Amino acid sequence: MKTNTAGGFCSNCGSPYQPGESIYCGQCGKQLATVTKRVGIPKPDKRTFTTLYVAATVVIIGLLLIFVISIASHPKNSIVGTWTTAKGVGIEFFKDGTLKGVGRMPYSGYYRFPDKKHIELEYEGFLRLGDTQIYAIKIKGDKLTLTSDDDTLELFKAK
Repeated sequence: MKTNTAGGFCSNCGSPYQPGESIYCGQCGKQLATVTKRVGIPKPDKRTFTTLYVAATVVIIGLLLIFVISIASHPKNSIVGTWTTAKGVGIEFFKDGTLKGVGRMPYSGYYRFPDKKHIELEYEGFLRLGDTQIYAIKIKGDKLTLTSDDDTLELFKAK
């Protein structure tokens, strides 16, 4: 506590005192000074607690939204299903990481995602292709675009 004492003598009993020792006289107990300002951690009021609570809630909700959006935006969450061209040829992706050809050419294989922007397709089956190809992948709505150095393939989600 800070006090407004200037030092001197108690006006009641005449005892000497030093500023900052106490706000009361050591001999008679008379108040020598009044407190002008509290020093230290202020006690927060209800409004401060409400503001802190709201701010913490907003931060937590924001972090959860970022987390959910980042998980949902990964192509592995939206690729499962059948994707075909206008001619009815395409690929069916399964949740377990396998795939099979749709249409005229029967083949099967596996897929995996080295990162969010690429898909690796490993083919087996028809003519025992055994070939692995990496494509840049983009899924926007019902349209899947696979792009390699040689080719771009546009597929549409079968209903």
